[in-house]
Amino acid sequence: MKLKKILAFTLAEVLITMAIVGAIAAMTIPTLAEKRVQTERTAKLRKFYSRMTNAVDLMTMNGKSFKFLSRPSNSTKLYNWYMADLDRYMGHKYLDEDEQTIYFADASSLRLKGNLMIQGCWPVLYDTNGAKLPNTVNSDQYYFVFCFSPTNRREVFGHEDIFFGAYAYNVTGTTSDEDFISSCKREATSQKAKCTKWLQNNNWEYPPGYPFR
Repeated sequence: MKLKKILAFTLAEVLITMAIVGAIAAMTIPTLAEKRVQTERTAKLRKFYSRMTNAVDLMTMNGKSFKFLSRPSNSTKLYNWYMADLDRYMGHKYLDEDEQTIYFADASSLRLKGNLMIQGCWPVLYDTNGAKLPNTVNSDQYYFVFCFSPTNRREVFGHEDIFFGAYAYNVTGTTSDEDFISSCKREATSQKAKCTKWLQNNNWEYPPGYPFR
């Protein structure tokens, strides 16, 4: 009687294959997870910027042009102005009046309290995760700015007809990608970093190597 030879993997071969698959997964899963997080943040940043820009336009169309506004003297007055003139167009899910924070339906938030005031303008902190961690500037939190002075609007945005946009420190029309990268890496958690402006220049897409940690 002739016996047939049965072909099969040995235990060692199976273990080696599993180890290779595990190593590949360990290398690719964090990258895929990071990309998913970046995609979600891009969508929220793009949505927030578009909605706020539209809200400013609607405010102007309804007789409250930013060109005739004076800079609030403190963050409480900034919050009161925002609630009176912009919230009707932006909407909110709930408010934290003590912290002067507006929470939106997509779980993101806008904090008006405690940010560094620059001449003629007010930086505000947009958080793509709202109250959730990591709560790190230029990771899930990004600085934007309202500029009430035409001089400062020209300095910050390059045009006095722009009232709201990404906050960046010492950015001009000739600022290179190398300058953005250097600043974002060097001052990654600072209000002076150019990270938010860099993202805005890239249509809110994360450039390769973005130092968001």
